[in-house]
Amino acid sequence: MPSSTSPAHRWSRLRDERTLTILTGICLAAPLSYLAQTVVALGDGLVLLLLLVGVGVPTAYDEYSPVDGGPARAVGWVAVASCVVTAEFVALVLVCRQFLPLSGWPSRQSPSSGWRC
Repeated sequence: MPSSTSPAHRWSRLRDERTLTILTGICLAAPLSYLAQTVVALGDGLVLLLLLVGVGVPTAYDEYSPVDGGPARAVGWVAVASCVVTAEFVALVLVCRQFLPLSGWPSRQSPSSGWRC
C-alpha cells in the first residue's frame, strides 16, 4: 500500500493550512449567503456571493496570507475576511439599488401594444 493513501497522510493533509482555508470558506459560504439573503433579497447575486466567499476568500488567503501563521490563524483570517466580504457585498447591493434603478430585463411586448421589431 502506498504511503500517500495511509490514514496518517490523509489526516496530515486535512490539517494543512490550504485545506483548512478552503473548508472554512466553503462552510461559511452557505450561512453567510443565507444571512445576506434574509437581510437583502439578493436574487441572482446569491450565487456570486457564494462564489466570493467559498472560492475567492481562500484564494485571497493564498496570495495575502501572513507568512508565519498557523492553522488557527488561517481559519480566523478566512472567517474574518468572509464576514468582511459579505458585509461589503450587501452594502454594494444596497448602494447600487439606491442609485441605479434597474428594473431587470424588459419583458416582451406584443405588437398590438405598440412595440415594433
